[in-house]
Amino acid sequence: CGEEDGHYYFAMEYVDGVTLDELMRLGPSAGSSIGAAKEPISGAVHRAQRRKTTMLERCASDNPELKNGMRLTTDTSFLESDQERKPDGSHSPLGFTQSAHLLVQIAEALAHAHQRGVVHRDLKPANVMIASEDGRPIVTDFGLALVARDNAVECSRRLNPERLTAHGELLGTPAYMSPEQARGQTDRIDERSDIYAMGAILYEMLAGVPVVPKNIDAYKALTYVVSKEPARLRSLNPRIPADLETICNKCLCKSPDARYQSAEAFADDLKRFIDGRPILARPASRSEEHTSELQSRQVIS
Repeated sequence: CGEEDGHYYFAMEYVDGVTLDELMRLGPSAGSSIGAAKEPISGAVHRAQRRKTTMLERCASDNPELKNGMRLTTDTSFLESDQERKPDGSHSPLGFTQSAHLLVQIAEALAHAHQRGVVHRDLKPANVMIASEDGRPIVTDFGLALVARDNAVECSRRLNPERLTAHGELLGTPAYMSPEQARGQTDRIDERSDIYAMGAILYEMLAGVPVVPKNIDAYKALTYVVSKEPARLRSLNPRIPADLETICNKCLCKSPDARYQSAEAFADDLKRFIDGRPILARPASRSEEHTSELQSRQVIS
């Protein structure tokens, strides 16, 4: 970072790859079965890049403004696979273990940030790049990050930190936003809010659909986050391993106290699943489910 002729700038590493969002839209390779990886992640990334290039070229040929470089866009929703996304994980190009491996690396990256007092607050598939060289995930866009310094909390964006961190201010993306964020409870946002977002990402990777239904307005999405429980993963796809469902459910608990208390703990349980060892998370008891139901009845004011 630096200053040149009165203009401030910063430079970032160029990542050759696609976003996790683009990867999840890709669809499975030919011959793949649900949950079983038939190609490496890097192979899926290259396939996504080829599809993106083809679609962009097709778009450019139909749109003179885009072809002439007069209009730029980061919206890649038109790259959606021709296959309809089914709520059973059949659309995902990733296997269950591959998904767990990716989340381990994302969790370890977030743990590094959390240890330095940084909470991302806007973690979502579009903010995770998957490198084409080795398939490693890279967490990006800390523009809404919360930085704790000297027991004070300030926003990493300097434009107007008082407004951005005011109580009741909503920051983040509703589909991946924790209940405390959806309620505007900025004083309760901490690393466990990022853990909820990682659970929402894992849910979508396994189920093929997001925690919050698409095509609803922002207010309904926020209300859904606060007051509704997502469909059980194994009811959407019985092939999803029970331990992986339990890990995901723990991340998505409405109460931060019921989630994993650190990104390291989340990553450790995922490693236990990958290694075939017993996980530490346990399915919610009936009393815990009742408590969660009562908490879910709290609505956004």
